[in-house]
Amino acid sequence: MCEQEEECIKEMDSSSNKTGSVELACRVTELENNIIKLKKGASSSWQRWVEVLSKLLLPLLLFWLAFTFKDSVQHALEYQRLEVESAEAVEKLLQTLHQEEVEIGKAKAAALTLSAYGEAAIMPLVGALEYGSVNTEIAANQGLFVLGLSHPGAVSQTLATVLSKRKGQFRWQTHQTAIEIIGKLEHPMARDALMSYKVLFEKPLTEGLTSWQQTVRGAQKENYEDTQKTLITALEAFGFDWNPSNTGGKQ
Repeated sequence: MCEQEEECIKEMDSSSNKTGSVELACRVTELENNIIKLKKGASSSWQRWVEVLSKLLLPLLLFWLAFTFKDSVQHALEYQRLEVESAEAVEKLLQTLHQEEVEIGKAKAAALTLSAYGEAAIMPLVGALEYGSVNTEIAANQGLFVLGLSHPGAVSQTLATVLSKRKGQFRWQTHQTAIEIIGKLEHPMARDALMSYKVLFEKPLTEGLTSWQQTVRGAQKENYEDTQKTLITALEAFGFDWNPSNTGGKQ
């Protein structure tokens, strides 16, 4: 083969390679353009879906908010109505308890019904103890004890506070009942209140009675001795064996 023929063949190969490279570059560019178009199409499709969903969901959201708000208002009004009815019912029960000549059966029924109102009934029942008649006192004692079975901590804590008031704020009967119920409920948070209270009964009778009469209203010697017995029983419920005769509490 002559030199001219070889040069012709090389030129043809070079031209063929260039043509192939151009075609490959064109195909790559075409693929890139197609990918870009697909991405734009997906983005546009997603945006259209968002627009459609927002148009559908916005009315539903507004309806849900309106329904929820209306339901909340109705619940609030219903709760307020029940509160008013409860307050009126409690007032009627207290009126029954504080009748001067209330029958024992009616008094007990009122006190037990009142105890169903939970912790909110504790102070009204303590008030019935303090200011009611003999039948009211008996009924309030029972009501507080029943209430203490379901709310022992709250009842015991309140009665412990009653015992801490020692400047004549309460009658001796109220203190005695508080001691009795604390002993029956045996809640540990009230034990210290009894331990503190027994100091009044560890003195010689005359001195102890005088101190106790300054602590409660209307106390006499026989009330002092009765309350001392109640205190002994209550402390025994907490596992404390206390005999005031060993400390000079009796003469």
